[in-house]
Amino acid sequence: MERKEERHPKEEKRTIEQGGIFTPNSVERNGSSSGSASDALPDETIYKRNLSHYAVTFSRALEKTYPEIDRTVREQLRQRSQDLGLTAEDVARIEDQVTAKAIAYRANLQQYRQAYRDIIRSGQPIDHQKRHKLKQRQRILGLANADVAAIEDEIANEKIDTRIEPRRRNPQRFPKTVITDKHEPKTSKIRVEKPWVEKGAGAPSARISPITRIAIPINPKPFPTKMAMGIIALLLLVGIGAYVYPLLQKEWGHFPWPTISREEKSPRAEQPTESAQSTGQVIIRSNVPQDRVYINDQWVGHTGPDPHLLAAGEHAIRVEKPGFEPFETRIELAPNREEIISVQLIPEAPPPGKIFQDKLQDGSLGPKMIVLPAGKFLMGSPVGESMRYEGEGPQHPVRIAQPFAIGVTTITFNDYDRFAKATGRKLPKDGEWGRGNRPVINVSWYDAKAYAKWLGDQTGGKKYRLPSEAEWEYAARAGTTTPFSTGKCIHTRQANYKGDYDYADCGAKTGISRGKTVPVGSLPANPWGLREMHGNVWEWTTDCWHYHYENAPTDGSAWGKENKGYCSERVVRGGGWGSGPRSIRSAVRSWDWANAVTTDLGFRLVRVTQP
Repeated sequence: MERKEERHPKEEKRTIEQGGIFTPNSVERNGSSSGSASDALPDETIYKRNLSHYAVTFSRALEKTYPEIDRTVREQLRQRSQDLGLTAEDVARIEDQVTAKAIAYRANLQQYRQAYRDIIRSGQPIDHQKRHKLKQRQRILGLANADVAAIEDEIANEKIDTRIEPRRRNPQRFPKTVITDKHEPKTSKIRVEKPWVEKGAGAPSARISPITRIAIPINPKPFPTKMAMGIIALLLLVGIGAYVYPLLQKEWGHFPWPTISREEKSPRAEQPTESAQSTGQVIIRSNVPQDRVYINDQWVGHTGPDPHLLAAGEHAIRVEKPGFEPFETRIELAPNREEIISVQLIPEAPPPGKIFQDKLQDGSLGPKMIVLPAGKFLMGSPVGESMRYEGEGPQHPVRIAQPFAIGVTTITFNDYDRFAKATGRKLPKDGEWGRGNRPVINVSWYDAKAYAKWLGDQTGGKKYRLPSEAEWEYAARAGTTTPFSTGKCIHTRQANYKGDYDYADCGAKTGISRGKTVPVGSLPANPWGLREMHGNVWEWTTDCWHYHYENAPTDGSAWGKENKGYCSERVVRGGGWGSGPRSIRSAVRSWDWANAVTTDLGFRLVRVTQP
């Protein structure tokens, strides 16, 4: 077994180590110089451990000598870093990090001190609720219990001093009544009446003090003449000395009277503004209430007008709230400056495949929507597709850059009638097929636009609109490239169409023709969960009518009057209950007058999920 070298405690070198002493031997045992445990560790691990050890050592030294390290301790720290084998760059980085944390911690102490002082000065007692808020603030600021207790004791003493000092400055503030006693001609009694003590039979007994009236004997005596002469002589000597001393210094260059040199002054006298000059304020506001603010990954409360006192330098700011995309930024805070950050939180887009319903002002729910992913697809039909129309080409790639939500079904009579009654519109006819959950029919393109605007207003400003023609086909295809989302063929079990006709001899002719609409959701969904995209009712889109896709947009946006668009005619898609299988293919497109109302024409909506 290795024998430890014995040393007398007086021979050990004093330095900074856990608030006391460490020796060169302890450096070797804990550092990277020797020790079996260290030999078993890779060099990188040892170095990282020594970096952490130095950070702790420097932090403890800074606690004792804040705001700066004196020369003696600085030399000990330099020796310590060399013993641990640390580079100058790493030492400087660690010291900067620890110092920044120390400054921030003291800024947090100051913030707590101000909050506690405001409560004390308000004159209100610290009840359970206020104590809870103080504890919460302490946790947010990350303050130690001992530091908080010291602050509260300090401010409590300030409160006592402010009560005593006015009485010292103005002892005559209370009314006095001089009572002359005929039996004691040389003595007077002064009765001090304290205005805060209630009088009368109805006053609470707890407020009555036995010192309400105090009899103080006064024995007037003449001021001694000898004492007055002595005081005058002393003042004359002091005045003569103050006049003669500068003359002697000027004549002799130096006069050996005791003086206080600059080096002997208390260092605190020259440092009162250093911590103040190294802090600044930041105010963070946002467009939503009850959000959460994180500064340097520490929660500091909510946004609002209250400033946050921070150390000067770079800080990471993050504001977040469930349902909104987080906001993040970095600021460089200058000393004695105030930064104001205005945050605009954007509602978080629901993930693709999520089904939701926005709540209306009366508490009822809007239409059921589903989020579709961003993506690319080929719009239109290929030249080789059976029974295609010429207006379905040329086939071209379209990129949908952002996810969006679209109605799982078309808008129903239930949905539309609520809007019509609220706005005083005439209820559309139902063809005597029934209302309720059937798709609304006999509505124009303008009616559909008006409903979308009303729905947006009812849901707190959410943006509802008709889909573009590209968005509609993207949703109808649901990732497929075949004539139908069901494949190369379709059946009346899968869609509501006129089954008296076939398509490419695939078996679409079933002889079943319902001759009217069916309630939404009656038939199977496509691969993305959308119902009745084929058949049942034609559906309005935003686009103006163009006879083909020459120069059509490739970003999924609506096509307006450019390139010979006819905006009095609007594109309709999907086919209806009276259409053959050829006319309910994913690529089929047609048109109708914007003010037309028919029994096979309805609509579904898109809701924008990202700005």
